[in-house]
Amino acid sequence: MIELRHPTELNIWQVYRQAKMLTKHTSRASSADWYKDAMQVDRQWHIWIDGGEAVISCIFDRRTNTWKEGPEVPSLKALHSKPGPDSQEGSSEVIDAFRKTVREILASKEFGPKAKSLGVILHVAEEFAVNDLAPEYAMEDDFERIRELTIVDPMEALGDSSVDPLAHSWRILPYWGISEGERRSVAIMLSRRYFELINSLRSYGEERNIPIIASAHAAPLEAVMLLPLLLDKRDGNGDIVLFQYRNFSAMAVLDPSGELVQIRALQHRSNANHPSGLGEILVNTSALMNLKNPAVHIVPMSRINQDGLIQDLELYFASRSPMNIGFIDIQEMELTRKIPGGKLELILASEEDFEATFRASSLSETKSFTNLANGWAAQDFYGLSEEEKSFYPSQRDLKLLKSFGYIKMVLIIGFMGLVSWTAVEVASTITTRAWRLSETDASASNLELAKLNKEKSKIEYWENMMAPRSEGWLVMEVPLRLFPPDSGIIITECDYNAQGETADKRSKKIAFERRWVVKGYASETGVARLSKLSSNTFLKAEFERISQEMQSEAFNPSFDSRALSVTMQQQQGQMPSGVVNSSVARHFRTSFELTILQSFSDEDSLAINIEPPRAGGQSN
Repeated sequence: MIELRHPTELNIWQVYRQAKMLTKHTSRASSADWYKDAMQVDRQWHIWIDGGEAVISCIFDRRTNTWKEGPEVPSLKALHSKPGPDSQEGSSEVIDAFRKTVREILASKEFGPKAKSLGVILHVAEEFAVNDLAPEYAMEDDFERIRELTIVDPMEALGDSSVDPLAHSWRILPYWGISEGERRSVAIMLSRRYFELINSLRSYGEERNIPIIASAHAAPLEAVMLLPLLLDKRDGNGDIVLFQYRNFSAMAVLDPSGELVQIRALQHRSNANHPSGLGEILVNTSALMNLKNPAVHIVPMSRINQDGLIQDLELYFASRSPMNIGFIDIQEMELTRKIPGGKLELILASEEDFEATFRASSLSETKSFTNLANGWAAQDFYGLSEEEKSFYPSQRDLKLLKSFGYIKMVLIIGFMGLVSWTAVEVASTITTRAWRLSETDASASNLELAKLNKEKSKIEYWENMMAPRSEGWLVMEVPLRLFPPDSGIIITECDYNAQGETADKRSKKIAFERRWVVKGYASETGVARLSKLSSNTFLKAEFERISQEMQSEAFNPSFDSRALSVTMQQQQGQMPSGVVNSSVARHFRTSFELTILQSFSDEDSLAINIEPPRAGGQSN
């Protein structure tokens, strides 16, 4: 198992090395189960204990939403509330037996396909206590902060220096329905008798690199969360619910709106299976909480005889006003019938079954039960503090670190490939004939190369000078294409010229432009044609067509170094006599002048090279 140090004790390089070690030697980067709660893992082992001989053991498969009877639970009698030298021998036997059972659950096909992780949930129903917080914390509404304080410094949170953090664990239960200024939360206490067991199962998972998420829950707190499933019909006068366990009873009080306003632990004395003086407790509680005729519900959570409880209640209320008291048999619930042992608290494991029934109850809409359903009811009493959790990087950070490892490997391979390619190129170069040339032969080759370069410059110069920039027959193709015979247009004058000028005196090439000026007259049909010719887009498409059909690069307008523009001037006027027959001329009443300008910059391939190649004689 990797020994970790807190990141605050390390420098940046050491933090990186520690995270790198976790990525390499654990599955935390690839398995999200390391970061889940025990009841979010696909396979779960639930153990319910109430201090009696019978211990309920169930296996729940979250993927198929099915329950199966679990393996036999090793004896827990050897565990002690305080770790010490006396307890080591007996505790180690229990821990070894539990580890063996965990191995069997993970490997056995009896509970489904081989599991890659396991959640172990201990539902503690053998003890339960409620403590007041220190006054300055009891009225505070930052419940997350107070919960963390009860974990790291319970003496401060409870305002009691006599409490023993090695013997007990505390978690808070907020009263969300109570207004500000009153007691907003209390502390729930469980002994740490099973802490060593839970902690050893976690360590066992880390040793084998298998996520074993172990936790301990207060069974009465889980039972309170399930009240919306039990109280489907309420009269609006408030409710007092007594969860009756073997050694104690947990009493929860709901106000008329359904908010949880009090929880109490009532211990069973003198080997009784119910709290003494229960009738008086119920009367006093209803008066204290200002509840008029509340409904009292007694929920037996263990298999115990109720005759003594019924007799005590009948005797107490014989001479007093009766209360509305009833029993709820959880064994008759459809959801508990699915669970081996029929324990109510285990319903929380099946999110599918719980949500469907919970959301149907009006209690689910209260602040109390909305928050309880968000994790407050299933608090891990042996869980880590936020500071302890920060020892491990998040899964996102580990995945990112793992990705950086792959990137580094690719870069190394790429670098080695580049080195290899360079070596091959060097080796192939030094074996060529040119590499072995003598100094005399190399000088002669350089002179020959210079001569060839001069010849090449001449050829390129004259090729540029003779390039087809303004061929007459292609120049005339423009008006012929733009003004077909049936266009309704008569051309009276067509002028073309090409001229160049240097935009920069240091430039070695001349930019030039070609200009077409077409004048004439248009009939009504021709006017429509003229509107098209006024569009740069239409003109560009026509030039592209001419370029493709005539295979002339000079007409291609798609280069960035070329610009094409058009100007159109029109006016109404009769065509002069003598141009055409007067009977025809009267139809051409619109005169126009069309100017097409095509510009070539000095960066264009057809720009004229004005720097002739340097004359040079032949060298011997």
